[in-house]
Parts: sequence; C-alpha cells; structure tokens
Amino acid sequence: MSTDAPMFDEDRKQPSGKHSGRMRKVAISAGVVAALAGVGLWVLSREETLIWGAEHAAAHTGGRLHYAGLRGALLGAIEVRELRYEDKFGRIAIDDARMTWRPIGLLIGRIAVGSMSAKTVRLELAKSEEDKKPPESLRVPLSFAVTDFQIGSLVVTNAAGTHAIHDLTAGFSGNRKQLHAEVKSLATQYGKLKGDLKLGADAPFPLDGVIELKSPEDGIYAATMKLEGSLMNPVASLEAKAREASASVKLALAPYDAQPLTELKFSAKDFDPSAWMTTAPAADLSGEGHIVTDAGRGLSGLVMLTNSKPGTVDEKRLPFVRFSTALQGLPANLALNEIEFDLGDAGRFTGTGGMKDDEFDVKLTTSNLNLRGVQKRLNATRLAGQLALGGDVETQRVKLALGPQGYRVRLAAALRDRVALVDEAYARAGKAEATTRGRIALDANRDFAISGRLANFDPSQFGKYDSAQINSRFEFKGQLEPVIQVAANVNMTDSRLFGLPASATGTIRSKHVDHPEVAMDVSLRAGDTRVSAKGTMKDPARMQSMDLSLTLAGGSLDELYKVVGVPLPPTPPYRISGRLVQSGQVWELRRFAGVVGDSDLSGTFRLDRGRTPQFMKADLTSRRLDLADLAGFIGAEKTAPGKIATPQTARVLPDTPYNLEKLKTADADVRFEGQRVMTEKLPIDDMSAHLILKNGVLTLAPLNFGVADGKVVSDITLDGTKSVIASRADVRVQSLQLGKLLPQLKISKASVGEMDGRVKLAAHGNSVAAMLGSASGDTSLVVEEGEVSDLILRLSNLDLANTLLVLLQGDRSIPIRCMVADLEWNHGVVRPREFIFDTQHTTLIGEGRANFKDETLNMRLVAKPKGKSLVSLRGPINVTGTFANPSVMPDLARLSARGVAGAALAAVAPPLAVVPFIQLGGDQDAQCGPLVQSARQRIRSPAQLPQ
Repeated sequence: MSTDAPMFDEDRKQPSGKHSGRMRKVAISAGVVAALAGVGLWVLSREETLIWGAEHAAAHTGGRLHYAGLRGALLGAIEVRELRYEDKFGRIAIDDARMTWRPIGLLIGRIAVGSMSAKTVRLELAKSEEDKKPPESLRVPLSFAVTDFQIGSLVVTNAAGTHAIHDLTAGFSGNRKQLHAEVKSLATQYGKLKGDLKLGADAPFPLDGVIELKSPEDGIYAATMKLEGSLMNPVASLEAKAREASASVKLALAPYDAQPLTELKFSAKDFDPSAWMTTAPAADLSGEGHIVTDAGRGLSGLVMLTNSKPGTVDEKRLPFVRFSTALQGLPANLALNEIEFDLGDAGRFTGTGGMKDDEFDVKLTTSNLNLRGVQKRLNATRLAGQLALGGDVETQRVKLALGPQGYRVRLAAALRDRVALVDEAYARAGKAEATTRGRIALDANRDFAISGRLANFDPSQFGKYDSAQINSRFEFKGQLEPVIQVAANVNMTDSRLFGLPASATGTIRSKHVDHPEVAMDVSLRAGDTRVSAKGTMKDPARMQSMDLSLTLAGGSLDELYKVVGVPLPPTPPYRISGRLVQSGQVWELRRFAGVVGDSDLSGTFRLDRGRTPQFMKADLTSRRLDLADLAGFIGAEKTAPGKIATPQTARVLPDTPYNLEKLKTADADVRFEGQRVMTEKLPIDDMSAHLILKNGVLTLAPLNFGVADGKVVSDITLDGTKSVIASRADVRVQSLQLGKLLPQLKISKASVGEMDGRVKLAAHGNSVAAMLGSASGDTSLVVEEGEVSDLILRLSNLDLANTLLVLLQGDRSIPIRCMVADLEWNHGVVRPREFIFDTQHTTLIGEGRANFKDETLNMRLVAKPKGKSLVSLRGPINVTGTFANPSVMPDLARLSARGVAGAALAAVAPPLAVVPFIQLGGDQDAQCGPLVQSARQRIRSPAQLPQ
C-alpha cells in the first residue's frame, strides 16, 4: 500500500492544478466583464454620453432633429428644454420635457417608463398625397409601459385648422399581442374627456374601446362612444344627451378603401338652439338619416331634418320646416336627388345636385318665396328665382336671383382661401335700390373692405317700416382682430329721414394700432334740426361707448321726437352744446349750455334706453327764462319776447291737444331752477319745479315761484293713461302784494295789501282749453288789510261829484277793510259764492259767471256807497263779451231809467232833474271778521278735489 500512495497523490495533484487554472480564467473573465459592465454603467450614467448619443442621432437624421437644454443620463431622468423634429409627417415641437424610467426592466425584455411629461407639444401635420395602406403588423419588439404620461398643452394643426387640448394625463402599454392606451383626463374646449382603447397587434387588428365626454359644467351634456370591430373595419356607436335633446349615431368605416364609408345611421330629436345661445332663435329640430354601401361601394340613402316649431325671425324662431334629400352613387360621382328645402310660410325651394371629381353643384328653384314668412314686418311676396351652390374644397360659390312683383334680388359671392368675396349684393323694391360689394377675410386678422350705394332707398317699400328716401354712398375697411381697426366714410345727400329733408356726412378713423378707439366726425341735418358730433367711439365693435362733443340746434325741440324719439315740447329756435357720453344703453349730455328762444338753459340730461319705457333724467337751470319760451308746454306759441298766442286768434285758452303718445314713450325725472322768469306783465323769480313722468302720469310737485313779492306753491297731476287726460291742481297763493300784482289799479297812489289764496281743481281734457272748460273745484282769495286808490273806487260807482272833487284835490289812499272771494267751479263755469271788496266808503260786490268752456263773460260789479254824493249815476259795471274781446261798460238800462226820470222831473221843475242822481249813502260795513276767518279756513283745509 505504501508503494501505491505516491502514485495516488500524483494523480490527485494533476487534476487539481487544471481546475485551478480554469477557475483563474473564469475569475479573470468575470472581473473583466464586471469591469466592462462597471465602465459601461459609468459611461451610460454620464451626461456626456447622453449628449453624445443625442448629437449622433441628430446627425443621423440629416439635421431634422434639433434640441436644446438637454441634461440627465441614459440610466436615469432625462430633461430637455426644446426638442424639434420634422419629417414627411410634418413637424413636432416639444418644450420642457422630462422622462424617468427603470432600465433594469431591459433585463427581462421590457421598457418601463415611470413618468413622461412635457409642458407644451405642437404638432403640425403635413398633407399627405400617398394612398393610405394598412400596417402589416403592430407588434413591438419589446413590451413597454408608460405609467404616467402628461402634456400641459397639445396643439395640433392640420388642413382642417388648429385644435388645442390641455392637461392630458394618459398611460400606454404594449406587447407582441396588443396595444393599450388609457386617457385618464383631458380638458378640451368641449369638456372633459376620458377613454380606454385596446388594439390587437395582428391583422385585422381587433378594436375595443370606449370614450366619454362630459360638459365642463355638470348636467349640460354628455356623450359616450363605443369602438368595436377592427382597425380595418371599425364601427363607432355614439349616444349623446344635451339638455332636452338626444342623439344616436352609428358609423361603420373601411378606412383603407378608396370609398371609406360603409354605413352611417343617425337620429336626433328635440334640439333647441336658443337653449344653448341666448341670441339664437328657438326651434325644435329633429333629424334622421341612413346611408349604406352596396357591393360596389356605392352610396345610397336619405337624409332629413325637421323643425316642429317654425316661425319668423322677429318671433325669434327659425323660418324652416323641413329639409330632405336622397343620395346615390360614389363619392366621386354622387347625386343629390329630390332636394326639398321647406321654409313653411316663407315658401319652398326644390332641386337637384351632386358631387363629381371633388366638385359639388346644387341648383334650387322657388316660385313662392314669401318675405313675410321670414320677417312679419316685410311685405307679402311670391318671388320666383334660383339659388345655385357650387365649388370644391378650395372655393365655394353661391348665386341667388329672385324676381317678379316689382322686386329684384341678386347675390353673387364666393368663399376662397378663407376669404368671403361678395361680387354683388343687390336689392330693389319699386324705385328703392341697395347695392354693395366687398370682401371679408376669415383669417386671424379678419380683414374687410365693403362699399355700397343706396339710391332712393325707402324701407317702407320692403315692409312695415318708416318711410324714407335715402341717397347715400358708403365705404368701410379695416380689420377685426387682434384689435379692431376701421376707416369709414358715409355721405348722404338729397334724402328724407323721419319725414324731413335730410343730409349727412361722417368719417370714422382708428386712433391707435394697439387700441380699438376710433375718432368720429359726424354732421346731420334733418328738417330744421342740425347735429354735429366729434369725438371718440371707444368700443366700435359693439358701439356701446362714446365720448363726443355735441352741438344741437334747430327750430323747435319737439322735432327731436321725430329724429331720436325723445318726447320734448315745441319751443322757439334753440342751440345747445355739451359733452355727450354713451355707456351701453345710457346716453348723457353733460354740462351743456345754450339758449332756447330768449332764455338761457344749462345742466345735464340723461337718457336710459335700456329701460321700458325709456327713462329721462335732467337737472336744468336758467338765469333768465322768458316764460313765453315754454308756451309749447300748454299748446300755445310765442309771438314776441314775453308774449304768447293761441293758434286760434278768437280764443285765449290754448286748445292744441297734448300728444298722448309722447306721455307714454318715456318716463322722466326733471328738476328745474330758474333765477328770474320774464312774463309779459310782471317778473317771476326763484322758480323751482320737479317733474315726474311715470307710466303716462305726469306730476309737477312742486311747481313753485315767487311773484309780486309773494309765493305761489303748486302741485299738479296729469294722468294720461286713458284716452282723455285727467288733471288735478292744488295751487296756494301766499302774501302777494296787490300793488305789484295789479299795477293797473294804481293811478297816483300805490295800492298795497297782501293776498292769500287757494285754487283746487279737477278736470279732464287733452288741452288746456278742454281742461279748464271741464274744471270743477273751488277758489278762495283773501286780503285782510291794505289801501286802494280813492279815485278808482269813486269811478267804480260812477260817482261823478266825488270823482271831480278827488281830481281837484288829488287822489288819496283809502284803507281796505277786507277782500274775500269764494268762487265755485262747476264743469268749466265759475260763479262767485261770495265776492266782497269792502273799504272805508264803498263796498264792491261781484256777481255773475265766467264760462271757460266757451270763453264768455257775464259778470257785473255792484258798488254800494256808504257816503253821499250830489251827482252819482250809480250804475253797476257789466263785464261781458269773450275772453278775447271783453266789454266793460256801465249798466245802460239803469242809467237810461235815471235819465228818463230826470227828464220827467225837469219838465215839472227844472231843478228837480238832479234828484234821480243824488246818492244818499247809508250802506253798512261788511262783516269782515267772520268773512276773513271763513276764507282762511277754506285755504288751510286739506285738498278735497271732485273726482
């Protein structure tokens, strides 16, 4: 055994050495691999390696790839500030992108991206002329998964336009069998979108998915679309609900065939445009259609749209009842048969059309187009003519020609390169013509240029509009976006507006390139009214804001009612200047000043057309007002400074009726302050008035003024809500000085004394004459102390002896004990219940009546002397005649009787002839105390006016 042992040891040593050598080689190889792996990982983790790879990729694309601000590593997060790439598909631009991924997944053949994001992505898709071919396979060499994919803003531009979506959050995954995409959230201009889509990797690429869209506000609308079939033959089914409307659509396609449509079936009901846009007309629209493909891929089907609630545009409805057509043929040669466009009461168009070689051509005819069915104010017509539509993808054309019955309508227009071109738009009715032409670009700037002409244009020839005759030329040009720019010229000559001869000129020019303000300079003459306005229009697109320097002049302010619908009374010629400011429907004439007749006028005037009825508010002042300039308020007219007259010279009271329409076209709140008011006989000062007009009821409360060192306080109401105005007046007279109120009583001595009183009247009528002719109520006047001319009192009794004595000795003042007047108004007839004027030696009593209905007088003044006179005719003085021609004479019958008696006595004995003319006197003083007390109680009592 000892001899075998060494041999055994040697045999063991030999295998052990070989094994060690192999282990060393493995260890060395592993170390090299580990070193290489470490070096590789180190290299891949370097930002320089990322940049080198990016530069190599950019060079390999031939300059189609550009980047900036790249940083990170291939084994970690990668960020790039700008990334641009372009190829046959178009261009893509990515800003502020970031990606994090887990490279260890590559060990099992999977790319795992934790997150991928970009602030903005802009994709411009080029138009492709190549035929679409289905993919051979959608298998991916490595499975992948993008857990969190985010884009802040995605803008896609193609031939159809530019579309933007925001805040996209999605996830993607794929393998050799299937691709999967999930849209977790997406904000579009139409609402919030979510979706899930699965697509097989092998032909025919099975398709299964669902997309949901909800309105930004909950409950407005929602839609769900299911995707089925395959990529080669997809089928989409849509169910939508929008407020009261609903719709369903089934669409089957063969996207890689020359004719891709396989089937289209849709139905919709209860759609009302006004529920979506307040300015849109109301309707109840429903529709249905079914288009299918035959074995040769030809199309056939029927499309129909109906409206169960038609109407006219002034009723805020659509003048449309039904549209239908039948389709037949291939898209390259598609016939549109039996086209019917039923407009209800507006008429009907019928015709045929079709599409061939990418061009469409539709011809429709009508024999009964009724314009009144479109707008009720238009005339009823039975126009006949043709409507032609045609064009291709690049250019669309429309031609309209309508005739008979004295009307001509022509339109020739086209849409080309996103520019609407109107070669001619012409309308004629009778002798009235309107022609225009121009262009409007539908690009970002919205450039426009329009010019035209109106010749003898009369809107009443087309319908129930105010008659006019306009001869005008106009031109407008500019752009609407991003800031409106406009230049316009308008010139009108030899025309009639508002029933008045008219002419006008106007220019509008933009003031800045970065602000929409425009400068305007407009002059208008209509009848005697002349308007010039110069200033700034701040919002030309909506015409809701202006700031203008305005000058207004004319023969009478009431002519403005015809021009602008502002109810104002007739006045003498006027001229007013001020600052006119518009804010929406509110117009304000600020700090205006001017003259009306012989009066100055200043203040502010505000008109709110946004209210119904329109509302006027004014604060007016005058330093010197000629009351005759306000004669138009009572239906009279001014004849000279301080004087007025009625249209009928035989009458005194103005009988021109008030315009009830004016009372109802506006509400008003007007305050007036007049420092000095001039009248024909005496001045008025400190006039203050507050006029309220509401719903046809006019109130002057107060209407106060100072006169004869006293004051008149008035409260007046005119109710114009019915066909005849009902009026009420309560007028208080306070401390009027008789000497200034009735200066004609003064001969050589001043008449003094203070008068108080009250006038309470109720009446009806549409003119001042009619109101006073129907007035009922009471008038109370009282003078408690004062003095009066002795000469006047002697003459009132025809006391010749004492009158001669006064003339020889000189006039003197006689104390007034009292004056009391209690007058009754009964349907326009005024009678004194009591009229007493009591002095030291004479009591005057008034009797009779004054009739305001026919303006006649039948009154007399009876003097009862308290003293003696040797020669006194003692005849009452009669006041008769009319207001326009009164007669004041002694009672001739009584004078004649005394004369006959004197003659008879003279025949007996001549000295006895004076006996009938001797006045013995002896009348007693009036009971002034009780009379004055009773009168003052009537003055102070609450106003109780008859109904």
